[in-house]
Amino acid sequence: GGSLLTGSVVQTDHGIGMFRDLIVDRNGMDFQIRIQGQNMVPVTSDAFNVTGVLNITVQPAQGLAGRQLSAIEVTVCDALGAIIRTENATNVSAKIAIDGSSNTQISAGNSVSTVSGRAIFKHLTISNHGPQFQLVLFAVNMNGTVTTLPFDVQGLLVVSTEPLASGISMLPLAGESGNITVRVTDDNGATIGADSSTSVSVALSSPSVAAQSVLQSADGLLSKPFTSGQVIFDLLKIDRVATGYFLNFSGALLVPAMSHAFEIRVGRTQTLQIVLPTQRLISGSAMQPQPIVQLLDAGLNQVTEPAASASASVNLTMMGP
Repeated sequence: GGSLLTGSVVQTDHGIGMFRDLIVDRNGMDFQIRIQGQNMVPVTSDAFNVTGVLNITVQPAQGLAGRQLSAIEVTVCDALGAIIRTENATNVSAKIAIDGSSNTQISAGNSVSTVSGRAIFKHLTISNHGPQFQLVLFAVNMNGTVTTLPFDVQGLLVVSTEPLASGISMLPLAGESGNITVRVTDDNGATIGADSSTSVSVALSSPSVAAQSVLQSADGLLSKPFTSGQVIFDLLKIDRVATGYFLNFSGALLVPAMSHAFEIRVGRTQTLQIVLPTQRLISGSAMQPQPIVQLLDAGLNQVTEPAASASASVNLTMMGP
């Protein structure tokens, strides 16, 4: 009902009338054409379907796992690309055509109805992060399907084990409950999959008084791949004493994360180091210069604070042939 058929009135030739330019202005199922002529009994054609063409007018943008994607708009058009505005209540569905990760799920809300020839997806979410996702959109009685342009979905980096509030210079940084670890979550805080193809890098944010501080790793690795859904940084060291340090974590298609603030200090005295004169000594004369004893912490940093060295006493014993 409500469909418009346009075309020519044709003349019969040898008892045959050929219609060559009939156009139905909308899509649908079980159409029939009634044909009548002067002084003739009308006839009705068999039922036939008229398909529309789906067209993506607003493509998906980069999203975040677990968060609604920006709206995706699809129109139902005729063969000339004009929107069929009489098209209503046709369900257009979306599913993942190319998975940028693995085992990714698309949320409920992946089927919407057309209104005046348009279907707008406002509540789609993607469960995982990864590159180059594509969605395929389809509906019954349409001339094929359409596929979106590729788009990326990010994950959120989360520091799951923060560094201790205080660390010792040149000793491995410890976490509050073990090693410093990071993981990937969606927008709702749920941990999502990350395999060994995804790596996380760590960098140091230093206070101005320690702008030349260097973040080191005993294994030389400041970028590590995920293992069992997390990345463990257990061998990080910082060379300068200061307060107000932060660790910054980043990775491809991952929203960066920053650790809590922490300080690096000199530890308690753990060992002694004797600096002897380098010139030749003469028996029976005073050493010049005199030996110097340095108090060192576990990171081999010189202990200079009175509180750390006040209780230290040193006895020198001569050893020789």
